[in-house]
Amino acid sequence: MKTKIVIIFIFGILCVQNAVSQTVIDLLSYSRYYTGSTARSAAMSGAFGALGGDVSVLSSNPAGIGIYRSSEFTLSMGPSFVNTNAMLNGNNFEEFSARFRLSNIGYIHTWKRNDEKTIRSVTFGLAYNRLSDFASSAFVDTDVSSSMIEDFTWDANNNGNPLSEDQLDNFYLGPAFDTYLIDFVDPQQKYDYYNDYSRQGKPYRQQMKRTVNNNGGIGEYAISLGANISDWAYIGATWGIHSVSHKESYVHTEIPKFEYLDEFQFHSDYTVNGTGMNFKAGVIFRPINMLRLGAAIHTPTRYRLHSELTTEIHAYYNKPVVAGGDTYYSSQSPVGEKTIKLSTPWRYNANMAVIIGTFGVIGVDAEYVDYTTAKFRPNSEFHEINREKDAVLRNALNLKTGAEFRIGPVSLRGGVAYYSTPFNDRNFNSDHFNNDGIISYSGGAGIRGQSVYFDMAYVYTGYPSHYYDLYRENPSTNLWLSSVMQEKRHSVTFTIGVKF
Repeated sequence: MKTKIVIIFIFGILCVQNAVSQTVIDLLSYSRYYTGSTARSAAMSGAFGALGGDVSVLSSNPAGIGIYRSSEFTLSMGPSFVNTNAMLNGNNFEEFSARFRLSNIGYIHTWKRNDEKTIRSVTFGLAYNRLSDFASSAFVDTDVSSSMIEDFTWDANNNGNPLSEDQLDNFYLGPAFDTYLIDFVDPQQKYDYYNDYSRQGKPYRQQMKRTVNNNGGIGEYAISLGANISDWAYIGATWGIHSVSHKESYVHTEIPKFEYLDEFQFHSDYTVNGTGMNFKAGVIFRPINMLRLGAAIHTPTRYRLHSELTTEIHAYYNKPVVAGGDTYYSSQSPVGEKTIKLSTPWRYNANMAVIIGTFGVIGVDAEYVDYTTAKFRPNSEFHEINREKDAVLRNALNLKTGAEFRIGPVSLRGGVAYYSTPFNDRNFNSDHFNNDGIISYSGGAGIRGQSVYFDMAYVYTGYPSHYYDLYRENPSTNLWLSSVMQEKRHSVTFTIGVKF
């Protein structure tokens, strides 16, 4: 059971009473970045660390900015489509969602030095690059023989020491009590209408539906400076400002149609917004004309985030639950606010590129990330959870490779990226979770004129299946009712660029 809890702890949209607490999910959500930015980079799966000459390198290996020979403006955008399959009680529920996103906007300015001095050119870059996308939707809609109200009841009874009314929290138990989903039977316990049936030995099945929506992502505003040293070495640095916007919303509906309770809905909205800062430095060497070797280091991003949680319950009854009472009750929580401070891991990049004359290029990138170094701040306040995440997370190696082949002004591109799992194998033991990494495939094309170019890219990303926790099905044994979910993301990016 401990293994299952870890899986839910990481992947589930957490129980509402814990949603304003810092968890491993926060550390991972803001520490993992995927293929994106310009269409050219996306089509080659982001393997641009040693190639340079693309605005995406401001966020990977800023030395690549020194390879620019001219100034440039780029704009990249396009749709993203997510297919989510949720499995529960032997049923599959497929959901499709689409979002339109800005992937990149950037400006590069190059100062050339035409003499034979060591520094041949200096380049300044200013760009926005999208690093990750949280958008997705999912739902389950089936009959179940348990209820969220059993979880309410168990928590309110507090292992045989019932909470008083003023001890009920404002986000979970309080709204349940205000809408009569839980109420005093006697001074020693709480009760609910579902458990009335189970106590009488009458098993019940009821309709339960959960819809889940996620929106937002992480973008980086990069300010970079690079230089070309004798056409042999390139150096660069970036000051990165991260912008985080994330919203998780779900609606949980149960329709038992019992003697009293007809239906109730539980709504939850959890938002996180904030900024973070980091620094990147990189270098690229060209020992021979056809080979480039690069390396870069990224400091941890130090985030300061603001979270808000609101919940509400709507309960509909077939007849008044108290004499002279109503048949509809609703209760809304206050806004729960919290400041979250965290640091992401250090990142180390090694890059290689092969230039095949004017025919094409091949790029390979490797990134080492030790997720155990991510932590909440200050450590004195979050020592326990920082210690616990060390048992869950591990270091990871992300690999990207891509190629571009040119036929006159037309370029054809393709690539593959593998993001290895950040989780320790020993924490997982499930038929539905094999602790695989994430793999993406990409392709695209572009056409270049004398001063204007146009690129497009398609990226497919398949995520491993994982548990999504709904509620504790048997609170006494800590057994959860969980759906198994799997996402497939399809992203299309269009880039237009102007050189001058």
